[in-house]
Amino acid sequence: MAAPTLEARAHSGRRTPLCWTPLIHGLVRHLAGVERWWFQQNFERRDVPFLFISAEEPDLDFNPPEDADFAADLERWRAECAVSREIVAAHDLDDTARPLDWHEDVDLRWLVLRIITEYAQHCGHLDLVREGLDGQTGA
Repeated sequence: MAAPTLEARAHSGRRTPLCWTPLIHGLVRHLAGVERWWFQQNFERRDVPFLFISAEEPDLDFNPPEDADFAADLERWRAECAVSREIVAAHDLDDTARPLDWHEDVDLRWLVLRIITEYAQHCGHLDLVREGLDGQTGA
């Protein structure tokens, strides 16, 4: 992830707003939760707790507390992705499940495409951050 580069730039006096590091950390936490929510909690209906959010503090994914550990959260994201890959490998793309807050079944193919769009959206956010750091636009 981009955080080490951001930290290095922040300490070098170059053009790096310090607010970007929490944004990137929040996206890592959010995407770890997205992986768990869709693949484990919805598709396989596993009884696993939410990551980084609670009823009392629903924004702890995007707004990490001061003591949140980026390296640990990055490892959590990697672990959640590994579990998601195992779930996908164990099923056919035509297998279906009913998400917890929906009224119709979805197949695994739909779910994989849903996750791709979620990542694409957030990669766009990160591209805006990168553009703000280096001023480069386009490909």
